[in-house]
Amino acid sequence: MRKTGLILLTFIIIVVLGAGGWYLAKPLNPWGIGENEPAYLVVDRSQYTLYFLERGRIKRSFPVVIGKAKTRTPLGTWRVGKKLTFEELTVYGYKKLQLDRLEGKKFTPTIYAVHGTNEEQLLMTKPRMHSNGCVRLYNKDIAWLWPRVAKGTPVEVVP
Repeated sequence: MRKTGLILLTFIIIVVLGAGGWYLAKPLNPWGIGENEPAYLVVDRSQYTLYFLERGRIKRSFPVVIGKAKTRTPLGTWRVGKKLTFEELTVYGYKKLQLDRLEGKKFTPTIYAVHGTNEEQLLMTKPRMHSNGCVRLYNKDIAWLWPRVAKGTPVEVVP
């Protein structure tokens, strides 16, 4: 009986721990973004949240304003096309990540962006649907993202 128990315990340890340490039974994130991406942004429209992922792991999340009912933030696959800064406070805040949209096999520049805002009070409301389709963040949050998000960083907008 002791030998059977020891064999079973050994089997459980190997399955749970695996050969190289703890076995991660669930994906790193709910979107299936792998560890090969140094940085990745996911905008979840239903949660009014932008997630910053690093190597597939959620590092930070931020409240966002998304598009109004008539100018909804479009779903889809995007990438950061340009990074723009402004000396004075604008409707984009001080920083703007211009988005390119995947169309077929190529990315095309668009009018959409992830940026700060000159109306931070809108981030304290729900539903937070006040923009013309862009994703607005607190200026402190886009400032945190700025050095971590390079041109070409993938962005996914999900329902």
